[in-house]
Amino acid sequence: MKYFSFVAIMILILNSCEKDFSALNQTELHGNRTYFESPEGLIYKLEGLKEIYSLDEKIKAKFTIINKSDTTNYHVFTYSGPIFSFSVFNENNDRVYDNSFRTATVYNFYFRPNDTLTYSFQWDQYYKTLNHYSSLKVYSGKYFIKPHLIGIPTNNVGKWIKINEVGDPLSTKLYYYFSDYDSLKIDFLLRNRTSKKLHYILNNENNIRNPLARKVLKLIK
Repeated sequence: MKYFSFVAIMILILNSCEKDFSALNQTELHGNRTYFESPEGLIYKLEGLKEIYSLDEKIKAKFTIINKSDTTNYHVFTYSGPIFSFSVFNENNDRVYDNSFRTATVYNFYFRPNDTLTYSFQWDQYYKTLNHYSSLKVYSGKYFIKPHLIGIPTNNVGKWIKINEVGDPLSTKLYYYFSDYDSLKIDFLLRNRTSKKLHYILNNENNIRNPLARKVLKLIK
């Protein structure tokens, strides 16, 4: 029985970690509100977001919901957490980031009149997708940041921000092909995040000092 419970929890976590990369719908796209009062008596506030960020800045914000109604109740219930999350969309309305990590935690409470929920969050400009470009930083440009809360509608809240081309233009990562069981295959990914062309050359005279890297090259040879 204990084994069955453990397996069930692991399946729940794996299913909850599936990422949603659906596009931004038109209602959300044109909302772009940092303050909104709903007909149900809820007040939504998205605070702390600037209009423009450099390539190196952390994008921080705070999201607050206040229940000013005398009668409105929302039942927040889920088998996985956290209940708060946020998504980032590009100018093509494609979702480029979603903090979709989930834990097997049960949430069961009512958001009643005079209650307040507040969440602080941060986006380090990383791109999250299902291909091997995930974890590179996004390109300069405009992005729409939208908060979510399980059990409570947040459709009319979000803000467009702009990432300019000031700062380090490069984003890099190593990608390991775990599907190739009989070999070690690694890609070094280098992204130019700006519209400007960059010219670079490889320094073949620079010896590799990392022992693990030397072993990898030896295996490849």
